[in-house]
Amino acid sequence: MFLSWFLLLLLFCIPVAIVALFHLRLQRKYFWAAGKMAVNMFVAWLLLSFLVQQDSVVLNLICLLIVVAFASFTIVHQVRWKVKYHFIPVFVATLCASILVTIVAVFAVSLKGNLLNARYLLPILAFCVVGVLESNSKALDTYYMGLYHHHALYNYLLGNGVSHQRAVYFFMKRAITRSLLPSIRHMSYIAVSTTSMVLWAMLLAGASVYDAIFLQLIAIATMVAAAPLALIFSLLWARRYAFDAYGHLLSKEKFSKGEEG
Repeated sequence: MFLSWFLLLLLFCIPVAIVALFHLRLQRKYFWAAGKMAVNMFVAWLLLSFLVQQDSVVLNLICLLIVVAFASFTIVHQVRWKVKYHFIPVFVATLCASILVTIVAVFAVSLKGNLLNARYLLPILAFCVVGVLESNSKALDTYYMGLYHHHALYNYLLGNGVSHQRAVYFFMKRAITRSLLPSIRHMSYIAVSTTSMVLWAMLLAGASVYDAIFLQLIAIATMVAAAPLALIFSLLWARRYAFDAYGHLLSKEKFSKGEEG
């Protein structure tokens, strides 16, 4: 065991030696990143060990709510929306999308369908949240910035009798495209990139090739499915903060903190 940890540290020291050899000014950044990684992994080890050992339905549900709440707050913050208006819609949207995708994925992994088992719930929830975080902040920004930059087109469509749903259809298409693009890129080079971490890690852990490939596909599928679902739910439930009762676009300052002084 000690030899394994020594060899692991040796691998991490290789970049340090290269940085020193070429006199690169990256030592501080590298050690800071390595320190953050070590702390995060240690905390994750403690929490996951506790959750898996306890395997409590209540604890697993609390973990689900905390992870989704953190992801929702991060998305709202990145889009620069006002948290008091948009946190709840994004939280509910992310929670519903994660639950729907997790149910399907858990049944695919375990035919017994033990949905609240920590061994199944936590990893699949993590895949869902990663997919949503990676895609939806940029996708939501694309949707609303598109509306504000091309509001004349939106108003023209409304003025000519087009329904609100039809008027925003083009902007939703752009946002969904932005949401799906990262996952599509990952799918295209799944076996030769860091996206395939699950595949290689399971092979190292002694799993069969079939099981490793299947669970890698489950990971990608959950990320691909969760992101657009959460985006669509978010846009539907956050509508009241961007449009009035007649479908007219509200001023940007009413729901965004980007213009606050």
